[in-house]
Amino acid sequence: AGEATLPGMLSLSDLLTTDSGLAAEELRNIAIDPLNPAVFQLSGGTTGISKLIPRTHNDYIYNSKASAAINDIHPDDALLMVLPMGHNFPLACPGIQGFMIHGARCVLSTSNAATDV
Repeated sequence: AGEATLPGMLSLSDLLTTDSGLAAEELRNIAIDPLNPAVFQLSGGTTGISKLIPRTHNDYIYNSKASAAINDIHPDDALLMVLPMGHNFPLACPGIQGFMIHGARCVLSTSNAATDV
């Protein structure tokens, strides 16, 4: 259960076993500065014009871990994602990242319409 995908999509298990073309040692040696941007998040522009917000690696991992702890996420939990993942709430509050940190299941909906969910 949980491994079904849409045509053209990969499950996380498939992705983890897909050859990246880099040796495991090369991947381990990639240095990621925790203060560098991990993503550039879209702002809805509630305080003015829309903008891109740089979110750092340590910012996002802290946000995901703290939010998952507050929500008491466990490996046997599941998250149904119906909101766009480009926003902070579904991505990291605890969102898909908080659930994945704990090995929990994330289900991505193909629609956010109430009649479809």
